[in-house]
Amino acid sequence: GVYSAPVRLVEVANLLPVLLMTSVYPLLAAAAGRDAARVDRLFRTSLRLLCAVIVPVTLLEMAFAGPLVARLFGTDYLDSAHVLPVLAATLPLMYADVVLNSRFLATGLERRNVQLVLAAAVTNIAANLVLIPGRGAVGAAEATWIAYAVRILVTFVPADTRPAAISAFRSMAPSALAGGAAAAVTWWLAFRPAADGAGGAAGAAGAATNVGLAIGLVAGAAVYLAVLVLARGVRRRESGEILRALRRQDR
Repeated sequence: GVYSAPVRLVEVANLLPVLLMTSVYPLLAAAAGRDAARVDRLFRTSLRLLCAVIVPVTLLEMAFAGPLVARLFGTDYLDSAHVLPVLAATLPLMYADVVLNSRFLATGLERRNVQLVLAAAVTNIAANLVLIPGRGAVGAAEATWIAYAVRILVTFVPADTRPAAISAFRSMAPSALAGGAAAAVTWWLAFRPAADGAGGAAGAAGAATNVGLAIGLVAGAAVYLAVLVLARGVRRRESGEILRALRRQDR
């Protein structure tokens, strides 16, 4: 249906953090109770790497939801193009949720984690009851986003989970900054001239030329990588430890 089609795209993308944390979790568990600094380093590095990957994917799915849905599912599902941007915006929060779950399980905070997850679940049910009657599938997607946002925010409340929440926020910030800069540059080069010529931003997406779009995307990618490096969103030495864990898992 209108909702299930974009959900499939999100579910595929959500396999990445599960795969990564399957490899990193044994390292977290081994360091828990003995080396708090290493636990936090593994946590931060995992989330940085995941955000560095998923933020560009999120932006592309939000910007080109219509063409993506038409190409992957056919024109019968074009209404799903209104749902995909909202679900795509949920992906970074989903990634943070997976990494937080791994940290809490590894450090003996299972009961606290259940409490936080229950708060998000109650929020999701309430948001669905409010939003779906008036907004349909888009409302269901918005309820999902709200639930994941609440899940991250309530982690700041208990004293024993607050350090992880602060660390998560700091780890996600470089990719968010880089994504914002990249989106601004891409829009300026690809869509702004089209918006001026088409009478506003509403016609920009349809009026952008292929050449302008290509230039905007290439420039946006370059800006994303540059800001990510300058903001230390990916750190080579720390990332190497995670990549080695992945290679060991493959063996």
